[in-house]
Amino acid sequence: IPGIFDNIAEDLGFKCETYSVTGPGWYLESHANQYDNCGKQIDKLLNACNDFDYIVLQEQSMAPFQNYNKFLNGVKAMQAKIKDTKFNAEIVLYETWGSPYSANEIGSTVAGMEKLLREGYARAAQECGITSISPVGKAFTKSYYDNPNIYLWGGDNRHQGYPGAYLSACTHVAHILGGDVRNTT
Repeated sequence: IPGIFDNIAEDLGFKCETYSVTGPGWYLESHANQYDNCGKQIDKLLNACNDFDYIVLQEQSMAPFQNYNKFLNGVKAMQAKIKDTKFNAEIVLYETWGSPYSANEIGSTVAGMEKLLREGYARAAQECGITSISPVGKAFTKSYYDNPNIYLWGGDNRHQGYPGAYLSACTHVAHILGGDVRNTT
């Protein structure tokens, strides 16, 4: 998504440089832990760059509603880590999407799962005083029902495929930068 985000932003006249530290199944708590491999990568990045405007936090798939306390602890720990080094960076929570596979797994619908995720992210934002949530999950749900011919997920029906990654990047550009993504080529 960072590369797609950069390309869309540049096409709309924004100059951006993005970095990403991700891995399968990682939790925000891992990102905050200085002894975890992921946490070491985060520390290295935060200490190497001092001019972040935004830092986007995405939790592992279903943790915001299945393991809310772990999610909240991860948000708080990352918030503290960020505020210790990046005083002016705005924290953006990346509200993730419901997926056909995971929704079925929990006996829900895509919209029902996304609602649970949205509520978890909103609750954590309120508890942590974070004012910015990029509504990717809401965009996925709207597209899923309004445009069923566009399949957003990859082959596992859980993670985003290219159309979902593009929608995620568009949502972030619109939310974070205020760009009108309808004008991108």
